[in-house]
Amino acid sequence: MSTENDKVANDILAKFKALNLDEYRALPARWLSLIYYPTLTQPQKAVFQDTIRELIVTGIVKPVRNTIMLTSKGVEKIYSTQSNALGS
Repeated sequence: MSTENDKVANDILAKFKALNLDEYRALPARWLSLIYYPTLTQPQKAVFQDTIRELIVTGIVKPVRNTIMLTSKGVEKIYSTQSNALGS
């Protein structure tokens, strides 16, 4: 993934974490398109759809209606660092 892809993916996963969403919980439908997307730079906008597709293909999120929801793999990815840090 490129730097732009990484930033977009990290931002999206960070939003799931900030909202404390778990498996089968979706991002607010309007957040991706109306709040987050307009804040991106042109290069980030260019990779936005591909980044979301990559998150879906890798099984971290799955599409639902006009948004995406976390899978169990996504939950492990975003919360495993938190539990590892607490266990140290």
